[in-house]
Amino acid sequence: KSVMANFKGDRTQVYVTGTITEIKKEDHSGLAHQKYNIKIDKDITFLIVSNLSFGRVPLTLGKTVSVCGEFKRVGKGMVHWTHFDPRGTHPDGFTIIDGQLYGDTEVEDFNNVN
Repeated sequence: KSVMANFKGDRTQVYVTGTITEIKKEDHSGLAHQKYNIKIDKDITFLIVSNLSFGRVPLTLGKTVSVCGEFKRVGKGMVHWTHFDPRGTHPDGFTIIDGQLYGDTEVEDFNNVN
């Protein structure tokens, strides 16, 4: 069973809730991003890619997270653009952990944001 069959193409805006199962090394090539996997149910795991220009999400294995962003047909499925669009040309995304909203503002120095 493939979740990909449910999506006609890229750029589908999704809202998913799952458990953080893997925290990957931050990617600092080009725009810096956090990367982590969340398990939606027993058959579905998505890679989440969060732009650090909009703040660092406090990731903890086993923590429940809700993410709104753009679905991409990459691997088993990826959600990115998990932040607001400062130019207003793309649907806004966000992340929620423990009732706290992330990705709703730009930060000047993401290295100093927890």
